[in-house]
Amino acid sequence: MKLLEKQMEDLIIENPQKYLKELGLKLITRQYSIGNYRFDLLFEDRHGAKLIVEIQRGTLDRNHTYKILDYYDEYKSKNPHDFVDLMLVANKINRERRTRLE
Repeated sequence: MKLLEKQMEDLIIENPQKYLKELGLKLITRQYSIGNYRFDLLFEDRHGAKLIVEIQRGTLDRNHTYKILDYYDEYKSKNPHDFVDLMLVANKINRERRTRLE
């Protein structure tokens, strides 16, 4: 059974270390709107850097692969001094997309 995207979001928020493999993450907000965009989760790490997380139920598609870059550009244009990292979460990420994103 595949989880719904909201369920995936809830699990990540409850235990980001387990699901994102990052220590010291603090949730800033979910469904963060900036400009014409809205991404799923915004965290801050123990060093003050931001982490944009986009979740896709099922197999990661081309649209999600590239729209996270739009989120990054929009966020950086409004917050130029923040260090920002990106993370995509999906039930499955095929080899081609995984290679491109690394």
